[in-house]
Amino acid sequence: MKILFVGNACGFLTIQLARKLQEAYPALEVDVFTDQVPVAPHPYGKVYAYKSGKGLWSLNYLKSIYQYLQMRKVLRQIPSEYDAIHVLLVVPTYRLFWRSLSAKGKVSVLTFFGSEYYRSNVLYRIFTKGMARTANRVTASNVQTLSDVCDHYDVPVSKRRLCRFGLTILEEIDQVTAAEITEFDRKHEIDSSTKCISVGYNAATIQNHELILDQIHVCQDELPPFVLFFQFHGHRHAYVQQVIEKANRLGLPFRIIDGLSDRELAVYRKRIDVCIQLQKTDQFSGAMQEHLYAGSRVITGNWLPYQVLDEKGTDYCKIQSIEELHKVLPHQIGMTSNSINKEIIASLSSWQLTISGWYELYAIS
Repeated sequence: MKILFVGNACGFLTIQLARKLQEAYPALEVDVFTDQVPVAPHPYGKVYAYKSGKGLWSLNYLKSIYQYLQMRKVLRQIPSEYDAIHVLLVVPTYRLFWRSLSAKGKVSVLTFFGSEYYRSNVLYRIFTKGMARTANRVTASNVQTLSDVCDHYDVPVSKRRLCRFGLTILEEIDQVTAAEITEFDRKHEIDSSTKCISVGYNAATIQNHELILDQIHVCQDELPPFVLFFQFHGHRHAYVQQVIEKANRLGLPFRIIDGLSDRELAVYRKRIDVCIQLQKTDQFSGAMQEHLYAGSRVITGNWLPYQVLDEKGTDYCKIQSIEELHKVLPHQIGMTSNSINKEIIASLSSWQLTISGWYELYAIS
């Protein structure tokens, strides 16, 4: 079986999915159509890469025109020999040559990410409507997002598929030792009794870092000794600088933790006592799931689509608005999470259990 992925070949989830598919199904081949050439070693067979505009061609509408011309040029080089074409990030530009792109395979698949869909504008939805209606299968990683997307585009129930990405970090979390936790404390100059609080998990403004910091400042005197942890993934743009300056101004102790290997990330998840995840929109946060699996207390918003966690009886704290955070944090920071969380997350996001659902997308029915 041969699959053509369409999207960011360097994206973590895209790479993971390609690897896990080929580990589970060695006869399967995965090629990719992308604007970024991945660094070797990568899991793809052939990489069909188109160039991004530079100079004048990088400006506004000229950028889109240049990208379209480059995509069309490279698309002509792709043979019509694939069992499936899988678009892993649905963008309006693909609509301009969707007919020829989808014709490259026997089955066409679109995967929608809630974080993109819920922030999309009217033009995005108009341009992608034809793709969603004519694709053979449409997927999302949670029931609510799948329903919202498919209802909006009038996608028949027969074409809808719930497919969850697995989390490789779960395997690493199980192997973390007490010595590694001790070394983490030493490296970050904190005492073993210090409570660790993660604030968001990337540098995006939708993480609401600043509003969270305001709330922590309000209840600061009610908390035991603590330190905040930010993950900005190397970004130091204007918004990140605002967050850093605000934490300093409010006198909140913090560390920035970036560039982690899988093992280091697993140790970090195990060390966090409270994960605060109050972003504006989401699909099904992998970072939050990893914290739940590792035993962290999680505070999140009831506006986020995590019904599947509620249905399975997950032990976590949901609040109505960010303004409630200062009321619940002092209590949550002293609690221990129910061990059932580990079982629940494993059942939802272990690659061993989720990979077959992805593979079945590509079968001709």
